[in-house]
Amino acid sequence: MRSPTLAGPRADTAVLLPLLPAPDRAVVECALAAAAERHGVLRVAPSGPDEGAAAAAAFRAVLAAVRAAAPTTAEVPVEILAHPPEGPEGLLVAAADTPDLDRLATRHDRLLVVPHAPHPGGAVVVGVTESTAEIVLDEAFRAAERAGSRLIAVRARGGGHAPHWAVARRRLDLAVTPFRRAHPGVRTRTVVTESGPMDALTSASTVARLVVVGTPSTTRGSALSVADLAGRLRCPLLLVAQDGPRRG
Repeated sequence: MRSPTLAGPRADTAVLLPLLPAPDRAVVECALAAAAERHGVLRVAPSGPDEGAAAAAAFRAVLAAVRAAAPTTAEVPVEILAHPPEGPEGLLVAAADTPDLDRLATRHDRLLVVPHAPHPGGAVVVGVTESTAEIVLDEAFRAAERAGSRLIAVRARGGGHAPHWAVARRRLDLAVTPFRRAHPGVRTRTVVTESGPMDALTSASTVARLVVVGTPSTTRGSALSVADLAGRLRCPLLLVAQDGPRRG
């Protein structure tokens, strides 16, 4: 599987991967790819004191299989931690069936949720609402640029008090225009749909390598469930915090 390309290096380049549920090959591939692109380290951490040698051994077996198939991943340093980290750090990578995804999304600046059988390649899709922060669009455009893929910006009008179609189209174009100028090499398409956000992003994911959305928050009034959305997508989902750094 060709892993999704995320945005470039940051001050905190760590990628964190939980030991449980036991990460499968697709999850480990994505975590290693993310650490490589950040020129950082992959840290594998238990969620609690009961996750011991057996869980670590299962991870090492999957890691060995991934590295055997893709020798370049051997260059990515991997640390298996004895204890959970004290606070959020870098990017958290998790499987789509990880418990409490909605809670995790409120604790990390970036959360990459990986399905067990993602399809390869495709566009980067970004979900845009009236309150989507610029950092979300920035992440999406940078990901598309690094992957050499096109970007599809989706505005769903269904499921609430939506503006007229022409108004929605104009607002979407205005939101995307500065990033089109900053990334002229990224082929961009804007789509306004009558579907609700869940259905719109699910449909778009059939041609996507990565879906990017802002992390839901009470201050922004979003009712989109991370767990429900991740369970329906056919590609990885990147959630980007819109309300400032997480404190854990």
